[in-house]
Amino acid sequence: MNEYQPYDYVLHQAAMQPSHTYATVWDSTFESDIERFATHGCSRLFPHENGTQSVFPIETIIGMNAGLEAEGYIVRADSIEELAEKLNLPVETFVKTVERYNELAVKGEDEVFGKEAYRLSTMDAPPYFGTRQCGGYFICTMDGIQIDDNMHAVRADGTAIEGLYVVGDCSGNYFANSYPNLMGGAAAGRSTTFGRVAGKNAAKGI
Repeated sequence: MNEYQPYDYVLHQAAMQPSHTYATVWDSTFESDIERFATHGCSRLFPHENGTQSVFPIETIIGMNAGLEAEGYIVRADSIEELAEKLNLPVETFVKTVERYNELAVKGEDEVFGKEAYRLSTMDAPPYFGTRQCGGYFICTMDGIQIDDNMHAVRADGTAIEGLYVVGDCSGNYFANSYPNLMGGAAAGRSTTFGRVAGKNAAKGI
C-alpha cells in the first residue's frame, strides 16, 4: 500500500494480513530520504520550511533505532535476501517486490499505489534494516497501566494507588482492540481531558 496515506489505511491493510502484522524496511540512506520526504505531524524529524522545529530530532531517532536493534526489534542485513530471511518473509517474493519498487523509484512514478514521486526512494544501499509491526494496536496500550475513574493507577486487586495518576496513552484499555483513526482527536482529546481531571484531583488530594 501507499504508506503515505493516512495511517488508518496502514491499520486496515495490516488487519487483513496474517496475525495482523506487516514489515517496514529501509536502507542506509534513510536519513536523507526522510528529509526529502518532508514528513509532517508526529513524524516530522527535520525543521519545517516555515521554521517549525522537528517533533523529534533525527539524531534522537537514530539513537532509538540503535537501541531497538540491540534489543532485536530492528534487524540489520547486508543483502535483500538476508533481510527477508530475518523478517521471516518469502525471500523470492520479497526480492521481486524490492526490484519492482526500485524500478518505479528510478522512473519517478508509482504505477502500483500512486505514491508521490518525491517520496519514492530506491532500496539498494546496504546495510538494510527492517522490523515487524502490528498495525494500530500499539496505541491501544492493551498492557498499559490500569486506572480508575479518578485517573489513579490501580493494583492487581483493583484498589487505587493514592497519589499516583496515569493519563494519555500510558493508561490501558481506553481503546478496545485498535486505534479508531477515523475519529479525529481521540488520543489527543483523551490525553488532554484526562490530564486535566488528574491535575484537578491531585490538587484536591483526591
